[in-house]
Amino acid sequence: MAKPFRRKSDGQWVVIASLGYKDGKRQRRVFYGKTKREAEEKKADAIAREGGRLRVRSTGTIGEFMTGWLAEVDRGLAPTTAATYRLLWTKHGAPLIRNKRMATFEPDDANNVYRQLAETNVGAATIAKLHCVLHRAFEVARKRRSFFGDNPVGLADPPSYRSPERKPLTLEQAQHFLVTLERSGDRYEAAVVLALACGMREGEVFGLRWGDANWLGKQLSVRRSLQEVSGRFSFSEGKSEHAQRKISLGPVALDALGRRRKIAEHTGPDELIFTTLAGTPVGRTVFRRRHFQPLLKKAGLPMTVRYHDLRHSFATLLLLRGIATKVASEALGHSSPAITQRIYQHVVGDLQGQAMATIDAALRPDTPAMLSAA
Repeated sequence: MAKPFRRKSDGQWVVIASLGYKDGKRQRRVFYGKTKREAEEKKADAIAREGGRLRVRSTGTIGEFMTGWLAEVDRGLAPTTAATYRLLWTKHGAPLIRNKRMATFEPDDANNVYRQLAETNVGAATIAKLHCVLHRAFEVARKRRSFFGDNPVGLADPPSYRSPERKPLTLEQAQHFLVTLERSGDRYEAAVVLALACGMREGEVFGLRWGDANWLGKQLSVRRSLQEVSGRFSFSEGKSEHAQRKISLGPVALDALGRRRKIAEHTGPDELIFTTLAGTPVGRTVFRRRHFQPLLKKAGLPMTVRYHDLRHSFATLLLLRGIATKVASEALGHSSPAITQRIYQHVVGDLQGQAMATIDAALRPDTPAMLSAA
Protein backbone atom coordinates (compact mmCIF):
# COMPACT_ATOMS: atom_id res chain seq x y z
CA MET A 1 0.00 0.00 0.00
CA ALA A 2 1.35 3.39 -1.01
CA LYS A 3 2.45 5.79 1.69
CA PRO A 4 0.54 9.02 2.22
CA PHE A 5 1.98 11.92 0.26
CA ARG A 6 1.39 15.60 -0.23
CA ARG A 7 0.44 16.94 -3.65
CA LYS A 8 2.54 19.83 -4.87
CA SER A 9 -0.29 21.34 -6.93
CA ASP A 10 -2.58 22.24 -4.02
CA GLY A 11 -0.87 20.96 -0.86
CA GLN A 12 -3.56 18.32 -0.23
CA TRP A 13 -2.54 15.11 1.52
CA VAL A 14 -3.43 11.92 -0.36
CA VAL A 15 -4.00 8.43 1.04
CA ILE A 16 -4.44 5.63 -1.51
CA ALA A 17 -5.99 2.28 -0.61
CA SER A 18 -5.29 -0.50 -3.11
CA LEU A 19 -8.19 -2.91 -3.67
CA GLY A 20 -6.48 -5.34 -6.04
CA TYR A 21 -7.21 -5.88 -9.72
CA LYS A 22 -10.34 -6.49 -11.76
CA ASP A 23 -10.27 -7.35 -15.46
CA GLY A 24 -6.59 -6.44 -15.47
CA LYS A 25 -7.26 -2.96 -14.07
CA ARG A 26 -6.02 -1.73 -10.74
CA GLN A 27 -8.81 -0.93 -8.29
CA ARG A 28 -8.24 1.71 -5.64
CA ARG A 29 -9.83 4.33 -3.41
CA VAL A 30 -8.33 7.74 -2.81
CA PHE A 31 -8.86 9.97 0.23
CA TYR A 32 -7.87 13.62 0.50
CA GLY A 33 -7.32 15.96 3.43
CA LYS A 34 -5.75 19.26 4.36
CA THR A 35 -3.48 17.31 6.70
CA LYS A 36 -2.12 13.79 6.64
CA ARG A 37 -4.19 12.95 9.70
CA GLU A 38 -7.40 14.20 8.09
CA ALA A 39 -6.85 12.05 4.98
CA GLU A 40 -6.14 8.97 7.11
CA GLU A 41 -9.22 9.64 9.25
CA LYS A 42 -11.38 9.79 6.12
CA LYS A 43 -10.06 6.40 5.10
CA ALA A 44 -10.74 4.99 8.58
CA ASP A 45 -14.26 6.43 8.55
CA ALA A 46 -14.94 4.82 5.16
CA ILE A 47 -13.74 1.45 6.44
CA ALA A 48 -16.02 1.76 9.47
CA ARG A 49 -19.04 2.78 7.36
CA GLU A 50 -18.54 -0.08 4.93
CA GLY A 51 -18.42 -2.82 7.53
CA GLY A 52 -14.67 -3.06 8.06
CA ARG A 53 -13.69 -3.46 4.44
CA LEU A 54 -13.30 -0.98 1.61
CA ARG A 55 -15.14 -1.79 -1.60
CA VAL A 56 -14.88 -0.51 -5.13
CA ARG A 57 -17.30 2.35 -5.56
CA SER A 58 -19.84 2.46 -8.33
CA THR A 59 -19.13 4.94 -11.11
CA GLY A 60 -22.82 5.54 -11.82
CA THR A 61 -24.53 8.85 -11.24
CA ILE A 62 -27.49 9.54 -9.00
CA GLY A 63 -29.52 10.44 -12.07
CA GLU A 64 -28.86 7.06 -13.67
CA PHE A 65 -29.91 5.22 -10.53
CA MET A 66 -33.02 7.35 -10.00
CA THR A 67 -34.13 6.85 -13.61
CA GLY A 68 -34.00 3.08 -13.21
CA TRP A 69 -35.52 3.03 -9.73
CA LEU A 70 -38.40 5.39 -10.48
CA ALA A 71 -39.27 3.38 -13.60
CA GLU A 72 -40.09 0.38 -11.42
CA VAL A 73 -41.28 2.06 -8.22
CA ASP A 74 -44.95 1.55 -9.20
CA ARG A 75 -44.70 -2.07 -8.08
CA GLY A 76 -44.57 -1.22 -4.39
CA LEU A 77 -46.32 2.16 -4.23
CA ALA A 78 -49.73 3.57 -4.97
CA PRO A 79 -49.79 5.28 -8.38
CA THR A 80 -50.34 8.72 -6.82
CA THR A 81 -47.37 8.22 -4.48
CA ALA A 82 -45.15 7.06 -7.33
CA ALA A 83 -46.19 10.10 -9.37
CA THR A 84 -45.29 12.36 -6.44
CA TYR A 85 -41.85 10.71 -6.18
CA ARG A 86 -41.20 11.36 -9.88
CA LEU A 87 -42.37 14.96 -9.68
CA LEU A 88 -40.21 15.74 -6.65
CA TRP A 89 -37.13 14.23 -8.27
CA THR A 90 -37.68 15.72 -11.73
CA LYS A 91 -38.55 19.22 -10.56
CA HIS A 92 -36.32 19.64 -7.50
CA GLY A 93 -33.70 16.90 -7.24
CA ALA A 94 -32.54 16.17 -10.79
CA PRO A 95 -31.52 19.73 -11.75
CA LEU A 96 -29.11 19.85 -8.80
CA ILE A 97 -27.59 16.38 -8.41
CA ARG A 98 -28.43 14.14 -11.37
CA ASN A 99 -24.80 14.25 -12.62
CA LYS A 100 -23.31 13.68 -9.17
CA ARG A 101 -21.60 10.31 -8.72
CA MET A 102 -23.59 8.23 -6.30
CA ALA A 103 -20.47 6.81 -4.67
CA THR A 104 -19.15 10.24 -3.70
CA PHE A 105 -22.43 11.70 -2.43
CA GLU A 106 -21.98 12.97 1.12
CA PRO A 107 -24.32 14.39 3.79
CA ASP A 108 -23.01 17.87 2.99
CA ASP A 109 -24.10 17.39 -0.63
CA ALA A 110 -27.65 16.70 0.55
CA ASN A 111 -27.52 19.74 2.84
CA ASN A 112 -26.42 21.87 -0.11
CA VAL A 113 -29.44 20.66 -2.09
CA TYR A 114 -31.78 21.67 0.72
CA ARG A 115 -30.08 25.04 1.10
CA GLN A 116 -30.30 25.82 -2.62
CA LEU A 117 -33.96 24.86 -2.74
CA ALA A 118 -34.74 27.02 0.30
CA GLU A 119 -32.96 29.96 -1.34
CA THR A 120 -35.26 29.63 -4.36
CA ASN A 121 -38.34 29.75 -2.09
CA VAL A 122 -39.15 26.05 -2.22
CA GLY A 123 -41.24 25.30 0.86
CA ALA A 124 -39.98 23.28 3.83
CA ALA A 125 -42.74 20.71 3.29
CA THR A 126 -41.57 20.04 -0.28
CA ILE A 127 -37.93 19.81 0.82
CA ALA A 128 -38.91 17.37 3.55
CA LYS A 129 -40.70 15.19 1.00
CA LEU A 130 -37.69 15.25 -1.34
CA HIS A 131 -35.52 14.26 1.61
CA CYS A 132 -37.72 11.21 2.16
CA VAL A 133 -37.52 10.24 -1.52
CA LEU A 134 -33.72 10.52 -1.60
CA HIS A 135 -33.39 8.63 1.67
CA ARG A 136 -35.50 5.78 0.32
CA ALA A 137 -33.54 5.76 -2.94
CA PHE A 138 -30.20 5.37 -1.15
CA GLU A 139 -31.64 2.63 1.07
CA VAL A 140 -32.65 0.72 -2.06
CA ALA A 141 -29.18 1.35 -3.53
CA ARG A 142 -27.56 -0.09 -0.39
CA LYS A 143 -29.69 -3.23 -0.54
CA ARG A 144 -28.78 -3.69 -4.20
CA ARG A 145 -25.12 -3.03 -3.39
CA SER A 146 -25.04 -0.05 -5.70
CA PHE A 147 -23.90 2.01 -2.75
CA PHE A 148 -21.80 1.04 0.27
CA GLY A 149 -21.70 2.63 3.69
CA ASP A 150 -24.12 4.69 5.73
CA ASN A 151 -26.98 6.38 3.99
CA PRO A 152 -25.66 9.93 3.43
CA VAL A 153 -29.17 11.36 3.24
CA GLY A 154 -29.94 9.91 6.64
CA LEU A 155 -26.97 11.82 8.05
CA ALA A 156 -28.05 15.10 6.48
CA ASP A 157 -30.01 17.88 8.19
CA PRO A 158 -33.14 18.81 6.23
CA PRO A 159 -34.96 21.97 7.32
CA SER A 160 -37.30 21.41 10.21
CA TYR A 161 -40.91 21.05 9.22
CA ARG A 162 -44.02 20.54 11.29
CA SER A 163 -47.25 19.43 9.70
CA PRO A 164 -49.99 22.03 9.97
CA GLU A 165 -52.09 21.56 13.07
CA ARG A 166 -55.13 19.50 12.27
CA LYS A 167 -58.39 21.18 13.19
CA PRO A 168 -61.08 18.52 13.41
CA LEU A 169 -64.74 19.45 13.50
CA THR A 170 -66.32 19.77 16.89
CA LEU A 171 -69.19 17.43 17.75
CA GLU A 172 -71.67 20.26 17.19
CA GLN A 173 -70.14 21.09 13.78
CA ALA A 174 -70.17 17.43 12.76
CA GLN A 175 -73.83 17.03 13.76
CA HIS A 176 -74.83 20.18 11.88
CA PHE A 177 -72.86 19.11 8.80
CA LEU A 178 -74.60 15.72 8.72
CA VAL A 179 -78.01 17.40 8.81
CA THR A 180 -76.94 19.73 5.99
CA LEU A 181 -75.69 16.80 3.91
CA GLU A 182 -78.92 14.84 4.32
CA ARG A 183 -81.00 17.82 3.20
CA SER A 184 -78.66 18.96 0.41
CA GLY A 185 -79.79 16.61 -2.35
CA ASP A 186 -76.18 16.57 -3.63
CA ARG A 187 -75.40 13.40 -5.59
CA TYR A 188 -72.17 12.86 -3.65
CA GLU A 189 -73.29 13.81 -0.15
CA ALA A 190 -73.07 10.16 0.94
CA ALA A 191 -69.36 10.18 0.04
CA VAL A 192 -68.89 13.00 2.54
CA VAL A 193 -70.92 11.16 5.18
CA LEU A 194 -68.69 8.07 4.89
CA ALA A 195 -65.59 10.16 5.62
CA LEU A 196 -67.16 11.78 8.68
CA ALA A 197 -69.10 8.81 10.06
CA CYS A 198 -66.67 6.01 9.14
CA GLY A 199 -63.27 7.70 8.86
CA MET A 200 -62.69 6.48 5.30
CA ARG A 201 -60.03 7.93 3.00
CA GLU A 202 -61.13 9.71 -0.18
CA GLY A 203 -59.67 7.05 -2.48
CA GLU A 204 -61.34 4.28 -0.44
CA VAL A 205 -64.76 5.95 -0.70
CA PHE A 206 -64.60 6.45 -4.46
CA GLY A 207 -63.22 2.94 -4.95
CA LEU A 208 -66.25 1.31 -3.32
CA ARG A 209 -68.39 -1.08 -5.36
CA TRP A 210 -71.96 -2.06 -4.61
CA GLY A 211 -70.75 -5.58 -3.94
CA ASP A 212 -68.72 -4.24 -1.00
CA ALA A 213 -71.90 -3.30 0.87
CA ASN A 214 -73.41 -5.95 3.13
CA TRP A 215 -76.84 -4.54 3.88
CA LEU A 216 -77.99 -7.38 6.15
CA GLY A 217 -74.74 -7.49 8.09
CA LYS A 218 -74.54 -3.68 8.16
CA GLN A 219 -70.93 -3.75 7.01
CA LEU A 220 -68.82 -2.19 4.30
CA SER A 221 -65.74 -3.99 2.97
CA VAL A 222 -62.84 -1.71 2.04
CA ARG A 223 -60.91 -3.63 -0.61
CA ARG A 224 -59.34 -1.02 -2.89
CA SER A 225 -58.56 2.65 -3.37
CA LEU A 226 -59.26 4.71 -6.48
CA GLN A 227 -56.09 6.43 -7.72
CA GLU A 228 -56.02 9.37 -10.13
CA VAL A 229 -52.84 10.45 -11.90
CA SER A 230 -52.99 13.04 -14.70
CA GLY A 231 -56.65 12.32 -15.34
CA ARG A 232 -56.15 8.54 -15.55
CA PHE A 233 -57.83 6.23 -13.04
CA SER A 234 -56.62 2.97 -11.53
CA PHE A 235 -57.23 0.90 -8.42
CA SER A 236 -54.71 0.00 -5.74
CA GLU A 237 -55.01 -2.29 -2.75
CA GLY A 238 -54.59 0.56 -0.28
CA LYS A 239 -51.74 2.04 1.75
CA SER A 240 -51.11 -1.20 3.68
CA GLU A 241 -52.59 -4.63 4.23
CA HIS A 242 -54.52 -3.18 7.17
CA ALA A 243 -56.20 -0.69 4.84
CA GLN A 244 -58.32 -3.59 3.59
CA ARG A 245 -60.87 -3.95 6.36
CA LYS A 246 -64.53 -4.29 7.25
CA ILE A 247 -66.34 -1.29 8.65
CA SER A 248 -69.46 -1.62 10.75
CA LEU A 249 -72.13 0.79 9.56
CA GLY A 250 -74.33 2.77 11.90
CA PRO A 251 -77.70 4.30 10.98
CA VAL A 252 -76.08 7.53 9.72
CA ALA A 253 -73.88 5.76 7.15
CA LEU A 254 -76.57 3.21 6.21
CA ASP A 255 -79.12 5.94 5.55
CA ALA A 256 -76.62 7.86 3.42
CA LEU A 257 -75.83 4.78 1.32
CA GLY A 258 -79.54 4.14 0.97
CA ARG A 259 -80.05 7.65 -0.38
CA ARG A 260 -77.20 7.10 -2.81
CA ARG A 261 -78.69 3.81 -4.05
CA LYS A 262 -81.95 5.55 -4.91
CA ILE A 263 -80.29 8.05 -7.26
CA ALA A 264 -77.50 5.91 -8.73
CA GLU A 265 -78.25 6.11 -12.47
CA HIS A 266 -75.13 4.32 -13.72
CA THR A 267 -72.60 2.16 -11.95
CA GLY A 268 -70.23 1.73 -14.90
CA PRO A 269 -68.28 -1.43 -15.75
CA ASP A 270 -66.67 -1.44 -12.29
CA GLU A 271 -70.03 -1.31 -10.45
CA LEU A 272 -68.82 1.69 -8.46
CA ILE A 273 -71.09 3.23 -5.83
CA PHE A 274 -70.00 6.75 -6.73
CA THR A 275 -69.73 7.63 -10.42
CA THR A 276 -70.36 10.52 -12.76
CA LEU A 277 -73.63 10.70 -14.70
CA ALA A 278 -71.84 8.82 -17.47
CA GLY A 279 -70.86 5.99 -15.10
CA THR A 280 -67.15 6.87 -15.00
CA PRO A 281 -64.99 7.29 -11.85
CA VAL A 282 -65.29 10.63 -10.06
CA GLY A 283 -62.40 13.07 -10.51
CA ARG A 284 -61.21 14.55 -7.23
CA THR A 285 -60.81 18.11 -8.46
CA VAL A 286 -64.36 18.20 -9.84
CA PHE A 287 -65.74 16.61 -6.68
CA ARG A 288 -64.00 19.07 -4.39
CA ARG A 289 -64.82 22.23 -6.36
CA ARG A 290 -68.36 21.47 -7.46
CA HIS A 291 -69.63 19.42 -4.54
CA PHE A 292 -67.54 19.33 -1.36
CA GLN A 293 -66.73 23.04 -1.09
CA PRO A 294 -70.31 24.16 -1.86
CA LEU A 295 -71.50 21.74 0.86
CA LEU A 296 -69.07 23.30 3.35
CA LYS A 297 -70.38 26.74 2.44
CA LYS A 298 -74.00 25.62 2.81
CA ALA A 299 -73.19 24.27 6.29
CA GLY A 300 -71.41 27.47 7.30
CA LEU A 301 -68.12 25.64 7.88
CA PRO A 302 -64.67 27.15 7.17
CA MET A 303 -63.67 26.76 3.53
CA THR A 304 -60.24 25.62 4.75
CA VAL A 305 -61.71 22.28 5.85
CA ARG A 306 -60.34 19.49 3.66
CA TYR A 307 -62.08 16.22 2.87
CA HIS A 308 -59.32 14.39 4.77
CA ASP A 309 -60.07 16.54 7.83
CA LEU A 310 -63.36 14.67 8.16
CA ARG A 311 -61.37 11.47 8.71
CA HIS A 312 -59.39 13.25 11.43
CA SER A 313 -62.65 14.48 12.94
CA PHE A 314 -63.96 10.89 13.06
CA ALA A 315 -60.79 9.68 14.79
CA THR A 316 -60.74 12.54 17.28
CA LEU A 317 -64.39 12.05 18.24
CA LEU A 318 -63.75 8.32 18.73
CA LEU A 319 -60.78 8.84 21.02
CA LEU A 320 -62.45 11.61 23.02
CA ARG A 321 -65.21 9.15 23.86
CA GLY A 322 -62.73 6.75 25.37
CA ILE A 323 -62.55 4.27 22.48
CA ALA A 324 -59.31 2.28 22.77
CA THR A 325 -56.50 3.34 20.44
CA LYS A 326 -56.30 -0.21 19.03
CA VAL A 327 -59.98 -0.18 18.09
CA ALA A 328 -59.66 3.28 16.53
CA SER A 329 -56.57 2.12 14.61
CA GLU A 330 -58.46 -0.83 13.14
CA ALA A 331 -61.38 1.38 12.11
CA LEU A 332 -59.00 3.84 10.41
CA GLY A 333 -57.03 1.11 8.64
CA HIS A 334 -53.69 2.10 10.20
CA SER A 335 -50.93 -0.49 10.03
CA SER A 336 -50.44 -0.32 13.81
CA PRO A 337 -51.88 1.46 16.88
CA ALA A 338 -48.53 3.24 17.19
CA ILE A 339 -49.36 5.28 14.08
CA THR A 340 -52.72 6.28 15.55
CA GLN A 341 -51.00 7.19 18.82
CA ARG A 342 -48.45 9.38 17.01
CA ILE A 343 -50.94 11.18 14.78
CA TYR A 344 -53.43 11.84 17.56
CA GLN A 345 -51.02 12.18 20.47
CA HIS A 346 -52.60 15.50 21.46
CA VAL A 347 -55.96 13.77 21.94
CA VAL A 348 -54.44 10.75 23.71
CA GLY A 349 -52.48 13.11 25.94
CA ASP A 350 -55.68 14.87 27.01
CA LEU A 351 -57.28 11.52 27.78
CA GLN A 352 -54.30 10.48 29.87
CA GLY A 353 -54.69 13.67 31.86
CA GLN A 354 -58.34 12.87 32.46
CA ALA A 355 -57.44 9.30 33.47
CA MET A 356 -54.84 10.48 35.97
CA ALA A 357 -57.30 12.97 37.46
CA THR A 358 -59.87 10.18 37.83
CA ILE A 359 -57.50 7.76 39.58
CA ASP A 360 -56.13 10.58 41.73
CA ALA A 361 -59.64 11.44 42.90
CA ALA A 362 -60.35 7.77 43.62
CA LEU A 363 -57.20 7.42 45.75
CA ARG A 364 -57.82 10.47 47.94
CA PRO A 365 -58.79 9.35 51.47
CA ASP A 366 -61.38 12.13 51.76
CA THR A 367 -63.41 11.09 48.71
CA PRO A 368 -66.91 9.64 49.31
CA ALA A 369 -65.83 6.24 48.00
CA MET A 370 -62.97 5.96 50.48
CA LEU A 371 -65.04 7.28 53.41
CA SER A 372 -67.85 4.80 52.76
CA ALA A 373 -65.33 1.97 52.61
CA ALA A 374 -63.94 3.02 55.98
